[in-house]
Amino acid sequence: MFVTVDARDLVSRAAETVGLSDDLVIDGSRPDDPPLVRVDKAAVHRALVNLLENAQRHGAGATGITLWQEPGAALPAVDGAGPGVPA
Repeated sequence: MFVTVDARDLVSRAAETVGLSDDLVIDGSRPDDPPLVRVDKAAVHRALVNLLENAQRHGAGATGITLWQEPGAALPAVDGAGPGVPA
């Protein structure tokens, strides 16, 4: 089921699921212009949880998420404390 939601809420809920809600910084959105997206909430939640768990497991922990906004889209980028992916 697709619904229109604030992408920041999706990220916050995923962070809560993996126990990062107190430590995670969500950046990149303007308070007067929330990143509204039309998504399958359950599917996006699973994808975000997977990204955050991978950052915890393989990247020395997630430290933040930047939401890049485009019309009708919010693109999450997970910031971590690890070495990153080799080029």
